[in-house]
Amino acid sequence: MLLLALDSSSSLASVAMVDSEGKKNTLLYHHHEIHERTDSSSLFRGLEKAITLVGKPDLIVVGLGPGSYNGLRVSVAAAQGMASALGIELQGIPSALAMDHEDPSYWIAGDARGGKYWLALVMDHQFAQEPMLLSPENMTASLLTMPLLPLLASTPLPQLSESNKITIAYPSALALARISPRSSSKKWELSPLYLKPAHITR
Repeated sequence: MLLLALDSSSSLASVAMVDSEGKKNTLLYHHHEIHERTDSSSLFRGLEKAITLVGKPDLIVVGLGPGSYNGLRVSVAAAQGMASALGIELQGIPSALAMDHEDPSYWIAGDARGGKYWLALVMDHQFAQEPMLLSPENMTASLLTMPLLPLLASTPLPQLSESNKITIAYPSALALARISPRSSSKKWELSPLYLKPAHITR
């Protein structure tokens, strides 16, 4: 089965085409490129090249966030449009479950804007605790009372205390493709995983 995965929830546009047979995944194409939050051209270049080089996929998997408001809207809309046009199945998986990190269990945090951060606990590519909004102070207190695991974030979070060592990591389309067969225990709604209304910058 040819599986096309895409994610643009962070500052990295990620596209992967994988030939999936049971537990074996053969990578056929991978596009991983830094992009501006307001520029989705890198994502579309990756999608175009994946289809041109490999052909029509049998399944599309898209990252649902949390993350960039614009990036999520673009990637989810692109995945929905392609799935409809090609007449194939579409699956959504939270981007936070598919980080480019060697450990499948970790804390993951992000900037939710407006003085809030979000925090989630991932155990073996599944949420043990779904994303929740916290103040930086409450997040620090929460991390001190919970399992000792790596803390990942796609951007620096300067308001966290220095005692919390943050590893910068990004959601990966390849990781989305690899965990897709294991995500059947929960079907996520095919819409961006927003934690609060859009932040308007003046």
